Amino acid sequence: MRSLRATPERRAFTALAALLVTGAVHSDDMYGRVPARASTGTLTVIGDAVIDHVYQVDTIPDARGFARGRFTANPGGKGLNCVIAAARLGINVRFIASVGDDEGGRRIIDYLRSENIDTSLVKVVPKAATPITALIVSRTGVTGTIACTDDRIRLTDTELTAPLVRSALADSDAVLITLEPPLPVIEQALSTVQALADRPPVLVTSAKVDSPQVLYRYLPYVDYLIGSLRELDYLVPEVPARSGPHIAEQLRMLGARAVCVVEDFGCTVRSDRLTLDIPRMQAAALTDIPGSRSAFVGALLYRLLSVAGDEGRLDTERRFAEEHDFAWATAAMVATQAFAGDIPGTMPTVDEVDRIIRLTSESH
Repeated sequence: MRSLRATPERRAFTALAALLVTGAVHSDDMYGRVPARASTGTLTVIGDAVIDHVYQVDTIPDARGFARGRFTANPGGKGLNCVIAAARLGINVRFIASVGDDEGGRRIIDYLRSENIDTSLVKVVPKAATPITALIVSRTGVTGTIACTDDRIRLTDTELTAPLVRSALADSDAVLITLEPPLPVIEQALSTVQALADRPPVLVTSAKVDSPQVLYRYLPYVDYLIGSLRELDYLVPEVPARSGPHIAEQLRMLGARAVCVVEDFGCTVRSDRLTLDIPRMQAAALTDIPGSRSAFVGALLYRLLSVAGDEGRLDTERRFAEEHDFAWATAAMVATQAFAGDIPGTMPTVDEVDRIIRLTSESH
């Protein structure tokens, strides 16, 4: 049961309406085709899970302002959103996170299980409240965020050395690390994966972290570093980002193998193999929306994991995504526009992404 999921009908009508908006032309050929014989692979995600308090308003008020809107409360967090995005596309997902032993924590775990997520590595902290994040979302999708964290709920680097966690990372076809947990946790996760003899592809989603220079030594082992312009700019505090290509090249010089700047429903990619600037689709009617980058990450993972080898392990060559993979991931963001306060509920299925692509192609 997808108890928190937005209805497919609402998504479909949103996509159809958005097709009337002027935008870039995308041909069906640029998305490529996933072979009929596909293995979804296994993904391990390390990140945060919270309860999102979402306030949807016409405009975000200033210090003395007033706005009318609507309120919803649902499971969320960048880690959880990416987990749901990947699972909706058919990937086998296990989640390493921490929640409180309260109603919020139980709601998160029940939701994850309803989406067939492996929660065996989700830590439940006794006598602690699950963190809450408040998001104020304007009618164009622009969002202001207030995070209410509790250090008792956070993962620790010691937990990342547990045998079950090490085994999970070693047995993964891909590993996704969000920069939400404490820095020692991120270091331990990257160090563990780096030391594996058969290292899976590593994706990192950016966020604001203290002392980002500590992470530079690990960037050569990050296959995809993904984030908005602002999120990626946090990693290079001494060099203000001038544009997507500029921050991408800065992080490439620091060692990241591929940098994806996901902004305004479009994508800029810089790597040794690719120089891409994929514009927003015609169906993108808003400026931004919470969860759009999580949909991009999940879709990129799906494309990477959808052509595994005969033994179910990821083919080595599929460590590198191609242009059609990034284009498909960019299209996946459009589905998140059907936003009614439930961020993970907007994560699309494969059929929904393909439908948006088909509708866009048929309109030309």
